[in-house]
Amino acid sequence: MTSLVFGWLINPTARPRPILVVAFVAASVILGGCTRASSGARGYLTTADTSVVTADLARSLSSSGQFVLSGPSGGTFPELSEDRVRNIARLWVKQFFPWVRGSIEAARGEKIDASRLGVCSRIYYAESPYEPLDETVDGGAARRAYGPWWVVPLCIKGAPQVLLGVASYATDIEILNDHILLPRFSGSEFVWRGIPPSVGELPVSPERAARLAAQRTGSRVASVPRLVMPHFRDGGPALARWELTLTPAVRVRTAQGEQPMTETRLFVGPEVAGKFAPVLLLAAPSQPDVTSTTVRIATTGGYREGLTLKRRSSVVRFLPILSLGR
Repeated sequence: MTSLVFGWLINPTARPRPILVVAFVAASVILGGCTRASSGARGYLTTADTSVVTADLARSLSSSGQFVLSGPSGGTFPELSEDRVRNIARLWVKQFFPWVRGSIEAARGEKIDASRLGVCSRIYYAESPYEPLDETVDGGAARRAYGPWWVVPLCIKGAPQVLLGVASYATDIEILNDHILLPRFSGSEFVWRGIPPSVGELPVSPERAARLAAQRTGSRVASVPRLVMPHFRDGGPALARWELTLTPAVRVRTAQGEQPMTETRLFVGPEVAGKFAPVLLLAAPSQPDVTSTTVRIATTGGYREGLTLKRRSSVVRFLPILSLGR
């Protein structure tokens, strides 16, 4: 059982103004994490190396040599489109970045020129490992937090500075006169963190993830990478990882003395919060089918016990790989 607090912020004017930023800051501390990276990736790779993918996958690349990534697939609840997320992120920089720039710059380790900050050329859709929650007693905050997220790097001249997470279920966000208007009951729409220069890009590009996996294993990537969220309590959008299918299968060992396992599915991304250098990860053999959490309704101080998260076939527990072989 994990315990997690989701709060309502009831705005009597029904239109958010700077008071709502307090809710954002709380969400960033509780959900997004603000730990500094200890090491990271250097350099960017945005074109797939056809020598590390199968012939079939190479033929499916875009005209610019990039993977054609998936987005929302039309599930139970409506989701934000990529174009709408880009517009929301653009306005977030102008409207809310000034309120949280102190924590972002502290995580990055240097000042950020907000006048030059904009949405990077690519943003990513990260799938949730859980079935969507029907519960809305908390204003939908838990559904947004445990649902899919748009992972939006913010750049200056192509160099990522900030990672902004936009909840894909945050369809109640309105835009009026280039101003973000949040619903009267709000929470878990955004998370953010600064990206230290040593980290480079966060998340690592899918093309770089594919090259890293192929170079480490000697196998080829056989499917379009999928960005998958961890359990939100474990790090949120900053710890989203790429799921890759490899051919031929590789033999992996995650601990000294254990028998090697034959795997075709590996993950590339941060190992844990605070260590954002991309590494190869394996799905832990034991995955929880159901996770329970407790939701606190911040405005009333009451509790609703036993909120159940049902896991899809996705992975929420990972193990670092000790050795590889064929």
